[in-house]
Amino acid sequence: MEAAIFDELWFQDFEISEMKVPDMTTLRELITRRYYDGANRVYLWFGDRNDPSLRVFIQGDRCAIYYIDDNGDMSASIGDPANTEMVVFKDYIPGSVKDLTELPGASIVPWDQGLKSLIYFAQTGGRYPDVQWEEL
Repeated sequence: MEAAIFDELWFQDFEISEMKVPDMTTLRELITRRYYDGANRVYLWFGDRNDPSLRVFIQGDRCAIYYIDDNGDMSASIGDPANTEMVVFKDYIPGSVKDLTELPGASIVPWDQGLKSLIYFAQTGGRYPDVQWEEL
């Protein structure tokens, strides 16, 4: 049996501004949605937007993961540290901003690591241990 949601979990993506996630089944449905050429940006947090939080910028079968801990310290996923290109991700906020965000190519990892990170975060509030992280 899959672990339950750790705490009062909230969700945002390109279409949903703010939604309390009732269960893991709903979370799985939400985090696999794609828009605009296979893109999305998923933001998860607990309670009243306090940290910890997790943002995953998604582009097809790759993503970049950003975690903020209880102290406000940020970490980014590390894929290929030698990748020096900047990668442009869509970063839309429902009903307002349609923006582009440039992220370091070194932070790009396969989508399956993003998916596992989102589920792990929902269940524990922590960083997924199988992702290599860089403190920012």
